[in-house]
Amino acid sequence: MVFNTNSIGRFKEIWSLGVKWVKTDVPHLFVNVDTPIWALRLELYALIWILFYATAGILFVVLELKSNKSKTITTVHTRIAKQ
Repeated sequence: MVFNTNSIGRFKEIWSLGVKWVKTDVPHLFVNVDTPIWALRLELYALIWILFYATAGILFVVLELKSNKSKTITTVHTRIAKQ
């Protein structure tokens, strides 16, 4: 499959997708481009998302436990006040 692009930014995105051919109307912009300007290895990308989801999960559990603890304390105080 052949993709057409005229910007270096879009070129790096298409290159990262692994296409074999990239077509352009402005070849003078791409003369010195041998590799994508910025690329992230798959392992590092996966690690970032794993850490993100783990942190979000831990934060959710901590906040949920804290929320349930404050509800329990409020319920105990309410029961004591009614007696």
